[in-house]
Amino acid sequence: KKNNNKDSQNNNNQVDNNKNNNIEKPQGNSNTNNIISPKNSKIIKKINQICSQDFILIEELRNVCWNGIPTDESLIRAECWKILLGLYPLKKELKQSSFQRKKDEYIDMCEVYKNALSNPDEVMNDEELKTYRQIQKDIPRTMPESSLFQNDKVQFMLTRVLYIWSLRHPASGYVQGFNDLCIPFFIVYFLEKFPNKNIDTILKLNNEEFKTLSEDTLTELETTIYYSLTKLLDRIQTNYTHNQPGITKMIKKMELIVEKVDPKLYDYLKQFEIDYVQFCFRWMNCFLIREFPVKLILRLWDTYFSEEKGFSEFHLYVCACLLLTFSEKLKAMTEFQELIVFLQNLPTSNWKIEDMDMLLAKSYSIKELYSNSIILKNDSKSS
Repeated sequence: KKNNNKDSQNNNNQVDNNKNNNIEKPQGNSNTNNIISPKNSKIIKKINQICSQDFILIEELRNVCWNGIPTDESLIRAECWKILLGLYPLKKELKQSSFQRKKDEYIDMCEVYKNALSNPDEVMNDEELKTYRQIQKDIPRTMPESSLFQNDKVQFMLTRVLYIWSLRHPASGYVQGFNDLCIPFFIVYFLEKFPNKNIDTILKLNNEEFKTLSEDTLTELETTIYYSLTKLLDRIQTNYTHNQPGITKMIKKMELIVEKVDPKLYDYLKQFEIDYVQFCFRWMNCFLIREFPVKLILRLWDTYFSEEKGFSEFHLYVCACLLLTFSEKLKAMTEFQELIVFLQNLPTSNWKIEDMDMLLAKSYSIKELYSNSIILKNDSKSS
């Protein structure tokens, strides 16, 4: 990022004492035994300084979070995401009252749909029942290897979030993949309630641990997840309306980026009549959630939330750069089937945070170099 970890001009006047910050380090955190690198220590300090102010300077927070929030700082990531999404107001004194209104509103929505969710066959009309049944099919497929997402209460929470959102947004309704978009929010906000855990252990949360959460805490969690999903989807609405025109446009624009940056790869894929929809529709629909380990998705979304158009525009450059990363391997393949299988199952399962950092840095460079010409070319084609 061009302003990588830029220090404030008034650094000497900023508060260093953690007790004055609004994000407190939990006692007994199992991650505190880890050695915090100087780089991460500086990021944590900077975020705490920004969030301790009476009025949060959103651009400063974006600049810091763009470079990634330290993985083990679950409280900090949860707080930052809520601010970056616009879930919390920038004026600190309005934070509690603003969230309470959202919580009350969500409780009212749950009450409205309570009878329908309890007796779907009797209460729902045909369209509502179709939506509900599709959600019911997708819920068990959501991280089936994780005990957290296979918990009955979590599955009901996810069902209710998706059903209520879909009925309140009839222009798109429910689209397969929305369940996947909720995964990062569940992980980040559950980690906030279990600060002694890390990403791996929160996914293995058992029933006994889950029972330690009060009903009020669960309502708070569900409210936060619902409004986070709403804020996210507000940014990319055309992706999910009839025929998903937003995704179609994104895929076309991604092709233009690849053609501009690596014409040899572009021509090679064209030679085999590779249709980008065959492999990158899922990249656009689920924002790479199925392509990377969860830890890397959280890192990726730190940047997306910090970009003004992270999901609608910057994501295209990340997808293009991801494809370009494997340019030489792809050009060495000689069969259509070999290419498609590789593109649909990229070897990213062993990627580290550093690999994602590199991908994002390269994507940013490509965006800075080519965005104007690519946008102009795409606009001229669509006009």
